[in-house]
Order: sequence, then C-alpha cells, then structure tokens
Amino acid sequence: PLRRLAQHGSGRLVLRLQAEGQAAFFKAMLRGQLALIRRRRRDGSFYPGLLSDLAFYRRHWRHWRRRARLLRGSPPADLSIAAE
Repeated sequence: PLRRLAQHGSGRLVLRLQAEGQAAFFKAMLRGQLALIRRRRRDGSFYPGLLSDLAFYRRHWRHWRRRARLLRGSPPADLSIAAE
C-alpha cells in the first residue's frame, strides 16, 4: 500500500483506481454472463445456476461502482489506505 501511495500521491486516488478497476472487471463479467445465458437459452443448455452467477456479478459491480463514485466525491474524514 505504501508503494502505491508513493506512486499515485494520494491514498484516495489509489482506492478510487482500485474501485474503478474492480467495477470494470465485474461489468465485463456481467456482460459475458448475459451473453452466455442468451446463448444457453437458444441452444437449450440453460440451467438456473447461471442466474446465480449473474446476480453475484451484478451485486459486486454495483458495490464497486458505488464505491468509486463515493471516492470521486468529497473525501470523508475516516477514509485511509490502511483500511484496505
């Protein structure tokens, strides 16, 4: 964490970049899962577990997107890189 802080100059920026990266990752997983579900429904190999995975990706995408949005706003008093 200290190396990242030194590279970026701000613990808040490090946390924001991490949150944006995680949000992008889960968004890509979400899109891929939707495409997979559509394909599986067309070819008849759909199973309910695919929807559980979709819900997991959506939940985590929303979490990280919300976190990134909060980190772009005004800094809260208790936010620190050590919290990660």
